[in-house]
Amino acid sequence: MNLKTIKYITTSAFDKAVIKDITVAVAIVATERIVTLEEKDTLITGYAVEVLECSKRVNSEDAKVVSTELLDEVLPTVFYVMQNCEMDAAFSVVQFLSGYVATMKTLSPLQENKMLHISLILEVIFTQICYDPMYRNNLDILDKSGVEEENMMSEFRKDLFVLLRNVGRVAPEVTRIFIRNSLASAITSSSDKNVEEIEAALSLLYALGESMNDEAMKVGNGLLSELVTNLLSTRFPCHSNRVVTLVYLETIARYMKFNQENVQYIPLVLAAFLDERGIHHPNIYVSHRASYLFMRVVKLLKSKLVHFIETILQSLQDVVARFTSMSFVSKEPTGYEDGAHIFEAIGLLIGMEDVPLEKQSDYLSSLLTPLCQQVEATLLNSKVLNPEESTVQIANIQQIIVAINALSKGFSERLVTSSRPALVLAMIPKLMTSKF
Repeated sequence: MNLKTIKYITTSAFDKAVIKDITVAVAIVATERIVTLEEKDTLITGYAVEVLECSKRVNSEDAKVVSTELLDEVLPTVFYVMQNCEMDAAFSVVQFLSGYVATMKTLSPLQENKMLHISLILEVIFTQICYDPMYRNNLDILDKSGVEEENMMSEFRKDLFVLLRNVGRVAPEVTRIFIRNSLASAITSSSDKNVEEIEAALSLLYALGESMNDEAMKVGNGLLSELVTNLLSTRFPCHSNRVVTLVYLETIARYMKFNQENVQYIPLVLAAFLDERGIHHPNIYVSHRASYLFMRVVKLLKSKLVHFIETILQSLQDVVARFTSMSFVSKEPTGYEDGAHIFEAIGLLIGMEDVPLEKQSDYLSSLLTPLCQQVEATLLNSKVLNPEESTVQIANIQQIIVAINALSKGFSERLVTSSRPALVLAMIPKLMTSKF
């Protein structure tokens, strides 16, 4: 007997209102043919899928009651299968759970047993998206094993996050409470898995944000406000870990619409991106990503950051200095994109008309003068450089040009041609005297 036979049995059983005979059929199949755990998992999942499909087609109240009872009976086993099966086998279980959650969309309010199932589904999702602690170091340094594990988990999580978003639509407050509690529990846990649990909880919060529209995020109703403020104010004990910090910064950026309306949290946002959790993180992958995300944050919050420009520039002083004091013997120049994102963010900040003309001129002068001097010094010494040193310095000059171009993106055409042409006129001599 195979699953096609079971499908026939389930359909005819519903028609005859003797649905419970399916359980007997499954038991017979289990004892006669199934010999491996994988086959048993497949049978249980297939049975659950067929019960769910048939329950959608019944009309009589008695049949609906029986179908509900069957689903209630099989769901604990499905949850057990999901928590213990191999990654390949989990796909069909996730599809079943997605279908089951979809049946709740028309139910309001949800019954107690449905709420219990929602909680169990969230538990299953959380368990499944946790990385294995044995790969913690590999993921942190991102060696070959770390890359493979990260790619595999990223692919595996796609369907689970779709399921999470569906659950979030059916039971939004339950979902948010679960994420809040998971994050709080992971932070205070002394378990060896707390790094993976914190990363998983943050990933749930990020995925939840993907399903929210801008208006809902701005308003921040219910627990959402608490979740975002806790996110911003919490110092995680494992911020040095690459995967934790990356998802932390990505999640802050995801909920930036909330901070756009709640400006009191902007200092916390800036601190997260500018200190050792972000641009100054010791892991180069984190610092590069933080630079890009910070540029996006500045684009969104631009007009609300005028009073923070001095603080931001001071925090980025050492990053900017990499482009103004590069050694001739440097063989590893800073990545183009990293520098471009930082300079574009700075350009967006100082290019606003809210910034006084004198301040703009001072900011530009402090940024452009050392860059131009660096190019000029490099060109003057080019004749005494050996081929290897020349290659490095050519790359350095290219970076400086990229940085200047990125900086210019923050200055609108109207600003430099109509509103404040004097700003450009003051900068032209500095650029012209440099021998590009």
